[in-house]
Amino acid sequence: MRRCLVFVLLLAAVAVSRGAHAQQSRPARPGGMFYGAGAGGGWTRAACGYCRRDYSFGPVVFARIGGTLGSRSLLGAEASGWTKGDAEEDVRLLTGSLMAVAWLYPNADGPLYLKGGVGAITYRVYGNGDDDDLASLGPAIQLGAGYEFRLSDRTLLTNHVTIVASRFGKLRAGEVIVVDNLGVTSLQFGIGLTRN
Repeated sequence: MRRCLVFVLLLAAVAVSRGAHAQQSRPARPGGMFYGAGAGGGWTRAACGYCRRDYSFGPVVFARIGGTLGSRSLLGAEASGWTKGDAEEDVRLLTGSLMAVAWLYPNADGPLYLKGGVGAITYRVYGNGDDDDLASLGPAIQLGAGYEFRLSDRTLLTNHVTIVASRFGKLRAGEVIVVDNLGVTSLQFGIGLTRN
């Protein structure tokens, strides 16, 4: 995990220095249809009456697709996944989210963007014992911000910090409801490439 984080930071430093000159002459935001993917890390926790309330760090992957609405806005969909293995308790935690997302650029020619979205998140606990795996699906929102740096005419380096929050999920073991009102919070950061 440490090597992955160092690689991501090194990639960001190289891309920022390479794209700094191009950034002055062209807007950073995608135009028309776009798609992208990347990776990073994040902290996630579940909240319920007897859940552990500490945040767990693990790797994150994300993908996005969409189109341009105007000179300062994009609309599309974003999916992300986070995972963490817990050797002490012999379980693996996993979250996955799918959101309709809007990206807003305060400056039409600038790299800074804000984003917000609504959708759903799943939270799963996989164990190696005889007990049923636990799973929850609930509504979620996300808020975030980031920068996009143009590397070429069609390729951008994108980074972001995003918080995904959910409430009112039902954690189930098979057909049995274990937790009636599960909350999930995930703070994620990532870096990736976008093509348009």
